[in-house]
Amino acid sequence: DASGGVEDVDAELEDILTEADHSDATFSVERGNVAFACAADGWAFRTDLFAEMYASKLGCSSKALRKGLWGDWFYHPKSKKIVGKKTAGGKL
Repeated sequence: DASGGVEDVDAELEDILTEADHSDATFSVERGNVAFACAADGWAFRTDLFAEMYASKLGCSSKALRKGLWGDWFYHPKSKKIVGKKTAGGKL
């Protein structure tokens, strides 16, 4: 029965994810161990590599851009800085 196999895989996957939630091996953009990809269009990137490629084009450091690529951060084009929501003030 094929449905039993799917249920077994679901249960195993749930166990793996539950264990990952409580370990240092959890995927995290901040750790650089997450990639974004599209197989149909043939592209993939990690945020650290993306930041290295685009930092010079945007005139900011790759460290600052890595921070700004994930979470509630915004690129401020006039200052060429990554700023928080409070600093951005809805004016970007």
